[in-house]
Parts: sequence; C-alpha cells; structure tokens
Amino acid sequence: MEGNSIEFKPFAESPGRYSQRHFPEKCIGEVRFAGEFNEVSSDVEFSGEAGPALTGVTVNYARIALASLGAMAAYFVYGFAMFAALPTMKTEFMKYPNVYRPKDELMKVMPYGMIAIFVAIVVVAVLYAKIYTAAGGIVPGLCLGALIGLFSVCTFAIHNYINLNIGLTLTIYQSVAYFIQWVIVGATIGLIYKPS
Repeated sequence: MEGNSIEFKPFAESPGRYSQRHFPEKCIGEVRFAGEFNEVSSDVEFSGEAGPALTGVTVNYARIALASLGAMAAYFVYGFAMFAALPTMKTEFMKYPNVYRPKDELMKVMPYGMIAIFVAIVVVAVLYAKIYTAAGGIVPGLCLGALIGLFSVCTFAIHNYINLNIGLTLTIYQSVAYFIQWVIVGATIGLIYKPS
C-alpha cells in the first residue's frame, strides 16, 4: 500500500485476531491504513446498525414550528413569573440605570427582543430535531436545554458581568433565571417535537 490508500479486506480473506463476534454481519471486514495502525481492543464492539440519521427519519418542519411557538410561550411565562416571584431581581436591575433602559424605553424595543428570542428558540428546535432524529422526549429536551442554558450563562450573564458595570448579585440572578428558562425551552421542545 502506498500513500493514503485504504484497503478493505473481508475476514474470510484475512483471518486474524477478530471474529464475527466483534463485528456483526453488517460490519464484517477490516480497514488497513498505510503506516502504523493500532488494533481495536477486544472489549470494543460495534452494533453494525445504522444510526438514526441513516434510518430515513426526516425532520418534521411543522412540528419544529409548533415546538418553537410552545417553547416561546413557556420562555415568557416563566420569565414573567420569575420577575413576579422575585421582585428583588427587578430591584437589582434598577440599581444600574446607566446600564439598562428605563421601562418605557424598553417597551419600545421589546418587539425586537421577542423576535430575537424566537429565532434563538427555532435554532434550538432545529438542533433538537437534527440530534434526536428517532427518539426524543422530555429527557433529551432537558439535556439539550441544560447545555443551551449553560452556554447562555457563559456567553451572556458572565460575559455581561465582565463587560458591564453590574454587580455579582444581578449576575447570579441572571445566570439562574436564564439557565432555568433554557431548560424549560428544551423540555417543551422535547415534549412537542415528533419526527415525520
């Protein structure tokens, strides 16, 4: 063999250390690369079955839209409930009038924020549909939501703490609130989305 060529040999032609027990029928054979190759340890097994992305399951765009709308509703219901349940969070925001807009000015630009949140939720719904093509539900939704929540905490709440002149208390409130919001979004998407 020369260069980067790859040679595929069925086990019948090259009997060796591995048997069909290690590589089921759909995966029988071995690949040899030019140069050094580390053998697979005997405790590694391959299922030989196609992954969900190869089984013909297609993305259900209507369900993505429905899941996105449901998650958007859940996002804002939780957000409003959080502010109602924790008036101290609102008080923390009000400590920084030079950083945050007054309520009347905020209401003028709120539609842009709602559109941006909806786009973000659609992105999460598409990711969910692409990752969990065959099996999904609330648990995978919670997991994806937790990952997005952690991403949000690191790229938004902590990032704002570093760049804006705000206190640690507000950063902690934001971190907890946004993390939980994205977990709820993921769970809602997981409950609503079903593949085609």
